[in-house]
Amino acid sequence: MKRTHLLTAVAAVLALAACGKGGDKADPNAPISAKPVAPPAGGDWSKTISATPDGGFQMGNPNASVKLIEYGSLTRMACRRS
Repeated sequence: MKRTHLLTAVAAVLALAACGKGGDKADPNAPISAKPVAPPAGGDWSKTISATPDGGFQMGNPNASVKLIEYGSLTRMACRRS
């Protein structure tokens, strides 16, 4: 996946997460914060990869509250070039 695609996807996820479910009671000026999670011993989350029951692969913290799913196909020219 190209870096620009990844950054766009992350920005979209963060924008949706910022919407919240507070309705009119939510303070639009309240800061959005996330608790940092310590990386695994001797590495970082980008090096943590595991197989999923669906036959795919998961990279990163398996307990993350936000997950990004990337779909691709090596038979599609645009996906193959990425």
